[in-house]
Amino acid sequence: MLAWVSPLISAELVVNVKNQGGEVFQESIGANVTDETINLKVQQPDGTYITQFIDFRNEIQIINVMLLGEEEQREALYQVLCFVTHFKKTEFIPPDAMAKLRQKNPWTVRIPEKDLGKENVTLDVLLDITSSDWVSPHIKTVCSDAKDGTYAKREDLEALLSSKLATGVSQGANINEVEGNSVEAHEHFLRAVKPFPIVQQDCSSTKDLNKPCSCELELCIGWYPCALKYCRGRDTGTGSKSSPYRCGIHTCKLCRHHRYSVPRRFSCLSRLNSY
Repeated sequence: MLAWVSPLISAELVVNVKNQGGEVFQESIGANVTDETINLKVQQPDGTYITQFIDFRNEIQIINVMLLGEEEQREALYQVLCFVTHFKKTEFIPPDAMAKLRQKNPWTVRIPEKDLGKENVTLDVLLDITSSDWVSPHIKTVCSDAKDGTYAKREDLEALLSSKLATGVSQGANINEVEGNSVEAHEHFLRAVKPFPIVQQDCSSTKDLNKPCSCELELCIGWYPCALKYCRGRDTGTGSKSSPYRCGIHTCKLCRHHRYSVPRRFSCLSRLNSY
């Protein structure tokens, strides 16, 4: 059973999760109310280590994944990648609610109420993490070990750029400020985005280890609080309706199938992981 406690600036919840194969592993979910962030970490049974970092303030999600290489396939010992995408605030409970969440039975094995299936994500740009603060100030920290492997969607970055400029207009900036901010914002955009060729050929069918190809990686978050549950108090008989109150959470599972280009087949360590 999960319950609410008094709010904290930051807190962490550790849960036991069972995957489709019946294996049980742990997830830790931390929330920082001041920064408006949530940080979910999980090491899956094959050794793959996933960090899902959500920046609610900028509506950005950062997936950091450490993949272990297969020695018999002449792969590197490990590889760290980051996937930066737009995030809708309704996809996860807010940090203030997460910080209050506790479980009465920490040994309970959690199974999600709802399986949201698979989301396909094509990442078509590389991000320079040293110039990515305008996207999210947390990227350079979360992706510090993936300086050459931080991917994003151009569509998401362009939408974020437009949103930031529109915010300036709505806050009463004059036309000269808006035009100046627009030029500066586009300069930030160009500095952050590193061009690379989009490759159509799948790495799975590419035999030459030095040839560029399209890599695929499927990652699943097996359990997470995806929405708040609201209840109504009992009718007091006065005729007035009671206000709804938070009385729990809904839990979900979601898989993401990532597709991105690599300069060499050798750089594609990913297996199709489903948990």
